Amino acid sequence: MSIYLSAFYLPLSLLVLGLLAWGLWRYFRSYSPIKPFSRIEEKQPLSYITGDGFTYTKGGQVVRIVEIQGRDYTGLSEEQLTGLFKKRHNWLRSLPASITVLSQSHRHRVSHDLESVKFHNEQAAKINRAWVRNFDECFRTKHYLIFVTDKVDLIGQISDFTDSATETGLSRGQRDALDTAVDRAMTNLTDYRPRILKGDDLMSYWATLMNGELTRKKLYEGSLEDVLAGTTLRWPKGGNHQEYLGSNTRYSAWLVLMVPAMETSADLITRLMQIPFELSVYQTASIFEKQKAESFLKDRYDSARNFINANGTMLDDIEAIEDLLEQGEVALFQHRFAVEVFGSTIDEMENALKEVNTVISLESFQAARETLNQEALHWAKFPETHSFNVRVKPMTSENLSHFNLFPTVGEGSTRCSFGPHPVTTFKTVQGGDYSFIFHRHEGPKATGHTLVVGGTESGKTTLISFLLSQALKYKGMKILSFDRLHGLEVFTSMHDGVYISDSDFNQLQMNPLQVEDRGGAREFLNTWFQMLTNCTDDDNKRAISQAVVQNFDVARAQRRLENLQYAFGTPEPGTIGEALQQWLPSGSYGDLFNGRRDALDFESPIVTFDMTNFLDAQDILGPLTAYIFFKMQQTIDFGEEQNTGFIVFIDELNKYSRNKTFAPYIDYMHSEIRKKGGLVVSAVQSAETIVNNPLWDGTYKDNLETLILFPNPTADPEHYCKKFNLTSSELNFIQNAPPRRVLVKRMSTQESVQLDIDLSSLGKDIYNFNSDRDVVRKLQNMRGTHANWKDDFLSFCAGSGA
Repeated sequence: MSIYLSAFYLPLSLLVLGLLAWGLWRYFRSYSPIKPFSRIEEKQPLSYITGDGFTYTKGGQVVRIVEIQGRDYTGLSEEQLTGLFKKRHNWLRSLPASITVLSQSHRHRVSHDLESVKFHNEQAAKINRAWVRNFDECFRTKHYLIFVTDKVDLIGQISDFTDSATETGLSRGQRDALDTAVDRAMTNLTDYRPRILKGDDLMSYWATLMNGELTRKKLYEGSLEDVLAGTTLRWPKGGNHQEYLGSNTRYSAWLVLMVPAMETSADLITRLMQIPFELSVYQTASIFEKQKAESFLKDRYDSARNFINANGTMLDDIEAIEDLLEQGEVALFQHRFAVEVFGSTIDEMENALKEVNTVISLESFQAARETLNQEALHWAKFPETHSFNVRVKPMTSENLSHFNLFPTVGEGSTRCSFGPHPVTTFKTVQGGDYSFIFHRHEGPKATGHTLVVGGTESGKTTLISFLLSQALKYKGMKILSFDRLHGLEVFTSMHDGVYISDSDFNQLQMNPLQVEDRGGAREFLNTWFQMLTNCTDDDNKRAISQAVVQNFDVARAQRRLENLQYAFGTPEPGTIGEALQQWLPSGSYGDLFNGRRDALDFESPIVTFDMTNFLDAQDILGPLTAYIFFKMQQTIDFGEEQNTGFIVFIDELNKYSRNKTFAPYIDYMHSEIRKKGGLVVSAVQSAETIVNNPLWDGTYKDNLETLILFPNPTADPEHYCKKFNLTSSELNFIQNAPPRRVLVKRMSTQESVQLDIDLSSLGKDIYNFNSDRDVVRKLQNMRGTHANWKDDFLSFCAGSGA
């Protein structure tokens, strides 16, 4: 139940009879009788499109289209819902009387086409082919606002494209008014990421609207006659549907609202946009000027008072609206509403119609199937002919805000900062298809840092491995992982990556002093020496800075700790020189950073370090992690022209933040990685270990975009609700969901979705992500033994039931 219940809807038929009669009179004056066939070009009202995104109608009206990104309201608090409602309401109240808005929401059936996505790793491609068998097609929702100026009396109204037409004073005045209205919408609706349609996108939208199916068209800056249409329309004589006769025949039928509900809420539009059929909701809204609104309400009040069945409630409602109107808290609109449902067969269309009608009835509205006025409703989709929908009802701006909700429920995003595809697709718990991405949006370098919370045996490692695998579809993708207990060794090896275990560290030559003198190398070494020695006072910082300068003054082969130690002074007790002793070749940690050469590189797209033995060795963990991260920064291709992306995975993040000199570096890592087009995926076993960590009170949580939360029957509201901002319903899901379910929470918008992450349909390919100790040992024995070792390994796992 929506929290936005209003008593200000005008529910009684007597209030709309005058407008309806007036609309019918205008309709029969302006519209010719319906024909069995109609070529779109004969009646379509559009004249031409300009390169800067304006559309002109044949009658001289100027049009602008704004695409609105839908919001998933699942998981939002009442405070957040109220805030978004107010922003939509403020936008509607700001509309000038000279502008009409056509609000159009479309639910299209689209093919996932996931199998054709090109992967840059054969094992990942194989896994993708197995996974996408679960997904054939899905439904996606799009929302658009079409801003239309009033008609003007242009001499010889525009019928052909001419440069002079756009230069007339009237045309320029229209465009200025239109710009003002659009700017107000862009400002008030920023939470919906509005985007003005231009070029091919604008051309394609008009073509889609005309042809009744998704249609792509290149921008044509000339007369639109015979350009947009690719279909013929047919209305069978005596029938109750229409046909789009194009490359494929499509059928549609219309529903209109006859009797409104006593109250409005957000539920009607939300539920319509979840129906598993193709449909479009068309609304038209034009605001009454205040004086006309007051006059209209006075007439309705007088009529109601004299009506034989008048009652006090009816009169009180009108008086309440008059008071709010006088105070400027609401505005009054003329509103048109119609739903067009589609089907590739008549049976499919009829089934869609029944489901839509059911939803409307459940929301206490009464709908009727349109028969006589089908063609009129078709043309009412367009500017200039939008008044062909003669069913006009008065509506307050509050109620209209419910109808203009722009919902997108459980769909996700089809693009991200890494490229023009989602990372992967999951089924929602409700059965829909959710396109998963890490990022906040598809823009360049968007925030995508992710935290995964799940206990032992929850499936956390399997899910993370799968997501990393599917991210290999993006060009130039590189993955750096800080692993624990060999959890990612199978994934790394099966995807041809490099896995560096604890025993490999003894053989790997590492020498941070030999990093190239570029990309912040000197700043890094200053910070690194502070971590190494735990000497952070000003005097020691100056000593470190001077030593770093000396380091780069000598030949690269001579840059070693044992040669640089004298730059720090004698190793007296309590000095930085003494603190450095344990890192020299003769010291307890001498095996780590004293390589004759710096052999660490990131030529492989996947490099994973097993950090198990270092997680509790705080002296080592910080300097080692910082060095690995900086070396990756220097070697990875960050060039934007190469569209390179990268992911850093950190298991047991909470343990990395215990070192007081390394903890600030974690925030720095997150900031630098985002700036260079990457993201960090971190994992912890419990919410408590991160929310009670000093890291959480820093900038870490502010840089976090995505939470992936596994079920936890003992989830503490103190952690999940107060720290993660979960609602009571989201917490209930966490506490009661069965295995292989997760809650994905977007920190920037507070939207959430419940996903089914059961990967068993992958068959034996699921063992690409196995972290069982015996399976890891088997992989170590089979790895690289012959050309088909991967297939043999997967077959072994499947046969043994590992």
